[in-house]
Amino acid sequence: MTPHYFSWPCLECDDEIKADDCFGNGKYCAVDYNDLNMKGSSILLSNIRQKCIYKNSMEKNKNDSDWWNYVTRAHSSCYTDFTEDCSKAVHTKLGLDYAETQKCVENSFSNKGTDDEDNSILGEDYEYWMEGGFSITPSIIINDARYSGDIAPDYVFEAICSGFNEKPLACSNYSVMPLPIGSSHVSFNW
Repeated sequence: MTPHYFSWPCLECDDEIKADDCFGNGKYCAVDYNDLNMKGSSILLSNIRQKCIYKNSMEKNKNDSDWWNYVTRAHSSCYTDFTEDCSKAVHTKLGLDYAETQKCVENSFSNKGTDDEDNSILGEDYEYWMEGGFSITPSIIINDARYSGDIAPDYVFEAICSGFNEKPLACSNYSVMPLPIGSSHVSFNW
């Protein structure tokens, strides 16, 4: 499973929104759906870091265990604070090389700070979403198929785990607790 993160263009947004919530002068933007006073640019940087951890893990370990461990820890430790400091703390707790992740993040940008700024990781994911026609948010895609069901962490996690022929340990040691009848919630953005 390759993680893909959603962003959208807002080229006509005002300069303040572009500065706070976008990269590339509005080419890639994110919004804090949970109203936690996070800037979209922090969400985008967190997504880029996560994608770098995934890429580094696949290159070094030939599996995505570092990514799974990181997103699990980051979403519990940094849920309201997707900052560089919190990411560094999670890297340290998990024994991951923050400098390696940061180098990947920096290398993903071209023409940084200019009107021509671009980001190869965000660009790849944007193309993925547009080619698949998945422009509705929130959307969850598992093995190139749109997940349709309650967007509660337990149910999404169960759906992701069901897509593995050989389940990772995290899937084997997890059981889903049903939601109370009539309840539904969205708990985090990926």
